[in-house]
Amino acid sequence: MHSNQRFKKQAPSKNLIPVKVIKTYSVPNEAQGLKVIHLNAQSVGNKITLVNDLIVELDADIAFITETWLKPKGDEGIVNQLRPDGYAKPLNFARTTGQPGGGICVIHRESLDAKCTVLTSMTQFECCECKLYTNGRSVLLICVYRPPPSPKNKFTPKQFLAEFETFLDEFSLNVHLPIIIGDFNLHFDNQTETYVCQMRDILRTHLLTQVVNLPTQKKNHILDWVVTPDISLISNLQVMDKCISDHKVIVFDLPFCKPKPVKRTITCRNKNIDNQKLGTAIQGVAEEMKKDYNKNLVDIYNRKLKELLDIYAPLKTRIVTERPSAPWMTSHIKNLKTERRRAERKWHSTSLSVHRDIYRDLNRKLKNAIETAKKYYYCHKIEECLTSKALYNVANTLSGKGGNSQGSIPKTIPADKLAERFGNFFIEKIAKIRKPMDAASSSLPSFDCFDGDCMMMFEPVTKEDVMKIIKASPPKSCCLDPIPTPLLVIHLEHLIEPITAMINQSLLSGIVPVSFKHAVVLPLLKKPNLSPEELSNFRPVSNLPFLSKILEKVVLLQLKKHLTKNNLLDNFQSAYREFHNTETALLKVQNDLICAADKGHTSILALLDLSAAFDTIDHSILLERLSKTFGLSGVVLKWFSSYVSGRTQCIMINNQTSPVFDLNYGVPQGSV
Repeated sequence: MHSNQRFKKQAPSKNLIPVKVIKTYSVPNEAQGLKVIHLNAQSVGNKITLVNDLIVELDADIAFITETWLKPKGDEGIVNQLRPDGYAKPLNFARTTGQPGGGICVIHRESLDAKCTVLTSMTQFECCECKLYTNGRSVLLICVYRPPPSPKNKFTPKQFLAEFETFLDEFSLNVHLPIIIGDFNLHFDNQTETYVCQMRDILRTHLLTQVVNLPTQKKNHILDWVVTPDISLISNLQVMDKCISDHKVIVFDLPFCKPKPVKRTITCRNKNIDNQKLGTAIQGVAEEMKKDYNKNLVDIYNRKLKELLDIYAPLKTRIVTERPSAPWMTSHIKNLKTERRRAERKWHSTSLSVHRDIYRDLNRKLKNAIETAKKYYYCHKIEECLTSKALYNVANTLSGKGGNSQGSIPKTIPADKLAERFGNFFIEKIAKIRKPMDAASSSLPSFDCFDGDCMMMFEPVTKEDVMKIIKASPPKSCCLDPIPTPLLVIHLEHLIEPITAMINQSLLSGIVPVSFKHAVVLPLLKKPNLSPEELSNFRPVSNLPFLSKILEKVVLLQLKKHLTKNNLLDNFQSAYREFHNTETALLKVQNDLICAADKGHTSILALLDLSAAFDTIDHSILLERLSKTFGLSGVVLKWFSSYVSGRTQCIMINNQTSPVFDLNYGVPQGSV
């Protein structure tokens, strides 16, 4: 028997006292600690490359940049360029008082679950809080920037201390006090200064400790602090002079595991399809469909083509790990980085100003080399843009105006549950908007009666008509399409007859196929700077089958002839009208204002924005107006009735779909 087992057997249990185990903050090894950095940049506008490179070099998980000098609006391009690859879009908490300077920017890894908000109740200092979640634990970090007192801002140390003490009092009721970092503009090293002594007393009263004990600024004072309720939370604290500003960089680790690289599941098909074999198979399906055009062609078309695609290009699912990349990186930049690190080590070993100058010179050379490489890379990307959309996407990336992607959805909720929540939210939103409208529907004015020739029938279309529309349409696809649209275009000669038959079948019967009325909705963030935690900050974008769009365009062409012939279009309508757009509408308004001013008249411009305008359309009112005002009847009116009724949608997030929701109001956002 083992000695330990023998000892346990002989130990009398009545003499054993249970000991409460206290959970300590520790990580398996130091390399896994969560790395935090702070830098007072003294304007990031001309230091984008240096700040970006600093975050990558130090492998920071979250970076707090104070005194960014960024504006709340107009600096989106600068903010976007501060983001290294693999990091979330930087959060710009700019000064809102209208005075220049100040500002805090937070940059964290994309894989780090962080919720950051600005605290606006303070008047003497700028402040934001970030709550980090990892492995079921959380920590609250607060970043502070206190502007130095001046006759212009009329701030005083006394006012700051009083407000900061009140600020700490609010947190004293919490179980966990926050870790506070930032630029306090108080010389913590000057122990005889009255206000510093008072600050020390305030921290001591709240059981907080300031742990930075090395100068953080070129005048050898400690202005940048790290304040913690527990010194064991802070490890590997370093103060580094990276020659970016007058302030040094503060780096430390928190006892939390580093976030794992983001993994995502991708589903794709092999692009190297044998188009000759696929074309032969598609031709066989088309010949089979020709035998009986009285059946439900759409269902047969969808089923058969999907089966063929699964045979010749089966779906493959892979789990990929997202790794940071720098496509503009060159061997010259790598060599400069190596040389700079060597110079930095030499400077730190000798502390001579000449070696510091060498390091600064290499820093400047590296900055110029990176900026040149990036410029060359993006110039090449722009030259490769063959369409205006591709150019627009590159411009959006550079300006920071992009971001309407599903990468911004909340990450703390499983995708299937979140999809269902979005589905319920969008339906409930429509119901809330519709409620007062339903109450007022009884008092609607009567519609003008159409006195011309009614549009009762659609004209059948030819193969040439349909082919022209398909080739002129953007080759977009969604998950509802049986085959990708580019493949459809390649094999269009085999499929044009059944497609034309499907469209004519719908036009002549006045019935829209059920599969054409189901949409997959992607929730997209309205603006990049909005919080993804609020569902109201998302807009639904409907994705419909490609052929449903072709059917809509066929109907639209015939409807426009009727509207134009009978002069039914409103003179002031600019949307969904040939030779009209936002520019023509703005020119009209501007011209009217100028003409009114020339005549000495006063003008008032009233702007109206209807919330969820397309989603709240009443089907019965729409159909009544189409009949009475626009002269639609017979099969045409029946087709529109079929088009708006029986519509459904589901929400898709990360390839997970919600249950199907019935749509009692509205028309799809993506419709023609």
